[in-house]
Amino acid sequence: MRVEKIEQGHKERYQSFVKANGYFLQDWDWGDFQESLGRKVFRYLVQQRGEVILSAQCVCNRIRNSKTYLFLPYGPVFKNNSNVDERSDAFRALIKELQKEFDLMFVRFEPMQGLAHMDELKKTIDNNPHQTLLLDLNKASEQLLSEMHHKTRYNIKVAQKHGVEIKTSDHLDEKNNPFAESAQRAGIKSYDLD
Repeated sequence: MRVEKIEQGHKERYQSFVKANGYFLQDWDWGDFQESLGRKVFRYLVQQRGEVILSAQCVCNRIRNSKTYLFLPYGPVFKNNSNVDERSDAFRALIKELQKEFDLMFVRFEPMQGLAHMDELKKTIDNNPHQTLLLDLNKASEQLLSEMHHKTRYNIKVAQKHGVEIKTSDHLDEKNNPFAESAQRAGIKSYDLD
């Protein structure tokens, strides 16, 4: 396996693979957007016998204590007709390269295609949804509800019974922070709003 770091001059090679096999969060333009937010982005291709098997767009994130981790949203992207062993071998090659190049706490990834069981990996909750629902909000509430799955309608009614309210706000502060409230309820640590 050969791991190659992709620079701007080879954008088209990376893009053509992602467009044929991947998802928009691994698209070069999404990486450019992440860079506009001040994040560093690194892109890789992994090849086997001259054929690209994997592409990865890694977004570098800082944690409070100035440690870093890499996040591969909806990635890495694997060649569509690759088998699970090829994907796992290519992914291991990528991880080895990342370990050589960076001093990382961890790598967070969300492949949309399966990997073989790897003892060294720990599954966490995905950051991004793996299913998306598009709704036409111009429809009447009753029509929207009638088009939903019966369990979804049931869950909405249960939430209404329990007094769940939806509020919109243009301003979050320490007193009005739903993320902190949710984290406290779940017993987990939350980051500051900064």
